[in-house]
Amino acid sequence: MLNNLLTSLGMRKSGLLLFLLIVIPSFNLKPFAIQVVSIIGFVLSWIMGDFLAKQSKYILTACSTLSFALVYSEFGTFQGLDAAVALLTLIALVQSIKINSIKDFTMFVVICELLFLGQLLNEYSLWYGAYIFLVSLFLFYLLARFYKIEKSTVAQGNSERKNLIIKVFYYSVPLTIFLFIVFPRLPLGNLFSLKKKPAGVTGFTSSLRPGEIAKVVQDDSTYFRAKMPEGKIAFPQLYWRGGVLTKNLGFSWDKGKIRKAKDYRTKKSVDFEYTINMSTLESAPLFHLKGTRRFKDTSPGHRIPEAGGIVFFHPYANHKGRYSGEYAGLADEWLIAKDEARYLELDSNISSKIIDFAKRFNTDDPGKTYQNILNHFRTSKFSYTLKPGEQNLETFLFENKKGFCEHFASAAAILLRANGVPSRIIIGFHGGLYNPSGGYFQVRGQDAHAWLEYWNGSSWKRGDPTNVVAPERINFGSEGFLLRSQIPAGMQLKDFMGIRKNAFLRRAFFLADSLYNQLNQKFLEYDSRAQRELFKLSNLRRYSRVILLSICLLTLLVFFYFWSLKLKGDIDPVDKAYAKFLKKLEKAGILRGISEGSLSLEKRLPSSWPSFRDSAEILSLYREIKYAEKEHKIDLFLTKTRRFQPAKIDK
Repeated sequence: MLNNLLTSLGMRKSGLLLFLLIVIPSFNLKPFAIQVVSIIGFVLSWIMGDFLAKQSKYILTACSTLSFALVYSEFGTFQGLDAAVALLTLIALVQSIKINSIKDFTMFVVICELLFLGQLLNEYSLWYGAYIFLVSLFLFYLLARFYKIEKSTVAQGNSERKNLIIKVFYYSVPLTIFLFIVFPRLPLGNLFSLKKKPAGVTGFTSSLRPGEIAKVVQDDSTYFRAKMPEGKIAFPQLYWRGGVLTKNLGFSWDKGKIRKAKDYRTKKSVDFEYTINMSTLESAPLFHLKGTRRFKDTSPGHRIPEAGGIVFFHPYANHKGRYSGEYAGLADEWLIAKDEARYLELDSNISSKIIDFAKRFNTDDPGKTYQNILNHFRTSKFSYTLKPGEQNLETFLFENKKGFCEHFASAAAILLRANGVPSRIIIGFHGGLYNPSGGYFQVRGQDAHAWLEYWNGSSWKRGDPTNVVAPERINFGSEGFLLRSQIPAGMQLKDFMGIRKNAFLRRAFFLADSLYNQLNQKFLEYDSRAQRELFKLSNLRRYSRVILLSICLLTLLVFFYFWSLKLKGDIDPVDKAYAKFLKKLEKAGILRGISEGSLSLEKRLPSSWPSFRDSAEILSLYREIKYAEKEHKIDLFLTKTRRFQPAKIDK
């Protein structure tokens, strides 16, 4: 069925089908202009490919030039992985128009393979790996299908193509596994990208606008998985810090310019270690618990320390972020005296009404001032909601009184600053979905959170007004808050969450995610460090020289094997099948004369012989293929010769 489809499509359209399978998974990531031109180019090549191929070569040259110009206008450079992938996409379409021979088709496939490789470096999942395997099978099939199809004497049938593909995979899989173990994933640095992508989470850049995190929590995508010893820290204390915002812009906040504190109060002992495995290849902060003394075992990449204990991480092009944190509990940073004024600055648009209102909470103790603000949120009918609507600070405090975490944290920080208490906004995540099968917290977009820290005179203290207006969000996580409307009457939230956690489908989900995570770590994240651990466990380190020598010998054997095949030359499958047919005739009692042709041999066949008709048909097909160039009968000829079982001739 597939062979008939490809035959009807021809080389060009079959190649375009391959191109479509390659670009679809990441097509939405390309710039809009590239998407539009790609769609137009695909349609033109599919419908008018034959016509365009007959036009002047200067038209195709102009198309290639315009492709370069478009990519440069979109990216401002030809360097970088994204620009290269976009350029290969357009060049592949131009090449598809030129497909008139197997040479053109082979060049097109090479470009598609490079395009596939470029997109692979931007993807990082087991599902995409399975997709690559299936598309690779199709690619091999296309090459086998059209290989030298222009020459009738070398064309191949379905069975020969299938055998070729099976042999390729049969011999390549063991070698692939060996090379995978011996040659781990190498850190590519910025080889394919001069500029790393920003963090892929809205709200975790250098600013915060009211309503941004409320949008992020609607996304249940996993951003990272955190594993730590069980029972070392209570769930309500799982605040994953990702950004510190110090510049007030009314109800919004920016990063501001704050010096990185150099002095830390830490204790020498470590309470426990936790590990973080990011789920994307994008640059992002090293999300961590407050009290983390230092990071270690960081995956290949570039770290940039920032103020507030934040470390921004740029992973190498083909590595996800992975790191461990040492939690010491008392780790903290000092407030630099020169920066104290910056932690007190308020936007000029903050009205005198708000400043006067803030004074009612003032005390000599920053902690008590903060508690007074919390009491106001608690007793003044404030509510926690995902859809508070657009509002400014005054509307939130005096009229609407509805908001999400960023509204309450921002308002509290402003009221503290108005009372002379240094404060800042922290953005990150809180909690996470605990997976008992894997022993880790799965932190998703819906766990995004904002809170504040204020200076109490000796240390930075965490403050979270959400714990007052929506304690279920902090005590039971984002699910506890989002599912509260589904709780049956008379049932406590704690009991409802326990039943949900132990449900069969829930446990199946935990098991599946745990297996997926393990495969990701053992397979997709296999690098030089994982190799050292594997060699250490298997006691292979002492045999490193032997392994290296074995690799060299294996390489030489593979080289000489393919060289010997080259010396033998290509074997025509039609001639090969015909030779086997003659051997079957010989066993049946019919010998072919030296230099005897197929027509002469057919005339000598006894008409009374039970296998006469089959033998005559095969000999006739052979002549049609060899001399009448009827290539479409190759499959029939190969099938007939394979099934031919002649009866013996009585002597």
